[in-house]
Amino acid sequence: NLFAKNNSESSYSISFAKVDFAYPSSSVLLFDNLSFSLPLGKSLGIIGPTGSGKSSLAFLLERRYPIQAGKIELFGRNINSYTEAELLNLIQIVPQSSSLFSGTLRDSLTAGLTGIADDEIWHALTIAQAEDFAAKDKLGLLQQVERGGGNFSGGQKQRLCIARALLHKPKILIFDDSSSALDLATDAALQKALRNDPLFQKLNLITISQRIATVRRSDVILLLNNGQIAGFGTDQELLAENKLYQEIYCSQTEFDNQNLQPDLSKGNLQDA
Repeated sequence: NLFAKNNSESSYSISFAKVDFAYPSSSVLLFDNLSFSLPLGKSLGIIGPTGSGKSSLAFLLERRYPIQAGKIELFGRNINSYTEAELLNLIQIVPQSSSLFSGTLRDSLTAGLTGIADDEIWHALTIAQAEDFAAKDKLGLLQQVERGGGNFSGGQKQRLCIARALLHKPKILIFDDSSSALDLATDAALQKALRNDPLFQKLNLITISQRIATVRRSDVILLLNNGQIAGFGTDQELLAENKLYQEIYCSQTEFDNQNLQPDLSKGNLQDA
């Protein structure tokens, strides 16, 4: 394992211990004895084939469904000991398809929040790579947002929803394929801005994606396949040792067949 096994449970932001889970409509377990832990302050990338259970992990962290067996802990506490309000303050999930409330941009971004200053909003917009297009409208934060955010493109809407999540200052931020509407350069700039910002250095970022270029910037990567852990480690470790990860990498990027290392001339930079 990448991390020492003798660490106390409180040194982890997220811990799954022998978790069994099946959706209420199914008698078949999606997760069977699923166990992994994410150390405090580390970012996690989750990747795997369609239907492997990537988004289901996010649902369980929201406590949207009960588990059949095992234990899920957040920061050393059983997830069942948190109130719904505590979980909402702790975790923000940006799904693949996000919508915005109608009204001013300011109201849409700060819905449910109080005491948010304009400079905080612009700071979140900057990190989310949304400042440029948001500032083009002379009304700024007072510009109107149509119902569902219909007057913004898909990529713009996703970046605004990411800014909205950042304003909640969560301890755990989950991008559930939310960067799929972004080009790779914008995606890389967003993740770099998050990593380098003092306000969010203690943020535990979980990135769920179909794109290996997105998850490989994470400190550790969880590879799922049919509800089972098919790999857990750094990008370099999985590239060197994991056949499924290598296959996904091969299908999405150009690489050197001799050593499975990225061809940097093609722009496949780990820390773009």
